[in-house]
Amino acid sequence: MFAEFGVFSSIIVAAAVAFFVGFLWHGPLFGRQWMALAKVGKKEIAAAKKKGMGGMGKQMLANFATNLVMAFVLVYVLSLAGAATILDATMVAFWIWLGFIATVQLSSVLWEKMSLGMYTFKAVYNLVSLAIMANVILLVSVL
Repeated sequence: MFAEFGVFSSIIVAAAVAFFVGFLWHGPLFGRQWMALAKVGKKEIAAAKKKGMGGMGKQMLANFATNLVMAFVLVYVLSLAGAATILDATMVAFWIWLGFIATVQLSSVLWEKMSLGMYTFKAVYNLVSLAIMANVILLVSVL
């Protein structure tokens, strides 16, 4: 299903797209809601603005690396599932999300006092991000 070059390029493109989706989700789209749910105060916001983007370099690099790992595994699972259409890729992403992401994150609500609002915010973000990654992998690998 996945050609050699298509696999590597789809992993890189999917990781980059997921990184951009994360930027949009936690920034322009829902940044205020995320900061409220995370209880980020005005002092923390001011300190972060002083540092600028440079203060987040290590976290951004680590986040991109995790996106690469997720894309790599997703390529393998999509291949095993024989995903050949956008619906197939979306359903694979949904089942991975339900079985491994939504359930694990729910443990944080049960045991770590994460608010239900933050759980919902993170769970929906992860579902959207995973579905987009799965479809990017599918589309890039067939080009």
